[in-house]
Amino acid sequence: MGRTILLAALVAASVLAAAPSALAKGPLQVCGASGCVDLAPETETGKWVSAPGASSLAPPAPAPYFVLRFAEFGSSLGYWIPSASVLRTFQSTTAVWSAVAPETQAELVRLTAGLRPYAAPTRAVAFVDYDNVKRGVTYLRLYTIGTPVVSAPPASTAWIGIWLHGGTSPWNDGMSSFWISQKGSLLKRDGQVLKIPAAVAKRIRAHLPLA
Repeated sequence: MGRTILLAALVAASVLAAAPSALAKGPLQVCGASGCVDLAPETETGKWVSAPGASSLAPPAPAPYFVLRFAEFGSSLGYWIPSASVLRTFQSTTAVWSAVAPETQAELVRLTAGLRPYAAPTRAVAFVDYDNVKRGVTYLRLYTIGTPVVSAPPASTAWIGIWLHGGTSPWNDGMSSFWISQKGSLLKRDGQVLKIPAAVAKRIRAHLPLA
């Protein structure tokens, strides 16, 4: 089952990358649980979702969020997390968390003043090496733990895949990439290698919930 979900996520990612340029119609919108407002013309989409020159950040903890999408195209192009002033997009094969410029943040706040955001996720389905993990929601912790390593791990480092799904939020939509080192306590999150507590690494490799 884990392999099936993984393949579905990869297909979804490729569709998301290709479809907007081919099928997108209507203005770019920012949407919450209570509705949508127009953000920009379709031709100005890149200004809002490509975050040119923006630095990649560590993901924020799950929080209320808004979706950026085309008015006539259902899939999300990005997610805006107001409390963290962060935008999450999906570039190539990597989920990217970028800081929102102050003027952009102010404009988004103004436009969404009458909208209710989507609630932070409270559930998730987790797989480690294709095996389902009980209480998968505890794996949302993977977004907020770890310290970036200074030196790259040896090329011989073996990695075990982790998949986090179960919803449509930027934290459980299946687009982020996680790997745990087969030995030691390294976590690879969206391409960045982090040092995590040894006890947490052992629980992940044992397919156990993260308390």
